[in-house]
Amino acid sequence: NYAAIFEAGNVGIGTTGPTYNLHLEGTGVGGVERVYVKNTSASGIGGFSFGNDTNTYLGGIFGMGSNLVWGRGV
Repeated sequence: NYAAIFEAGNVGIGTTGPTYNLHLEGTGVGGVERVYVKNTSASGIGGFSFGNDTNTYLGGIFGMGSNLVWGRGV
């Protein structure tokens, strides 16, 4: 496994030619690609937030236990 940062500012994990800001590539578990987020605090909530260049919250995907929540911003 390897990670690389290229002149264009893109970061690649599992690829030597990332075409996105964060480009992950691999075979995954059972043929399914995964990104794992682990929160070790007491809340145990992990997720992703999506925003724009003015830091406006556009939405996110959050999970806690067996619950998965999609939140929509503006």
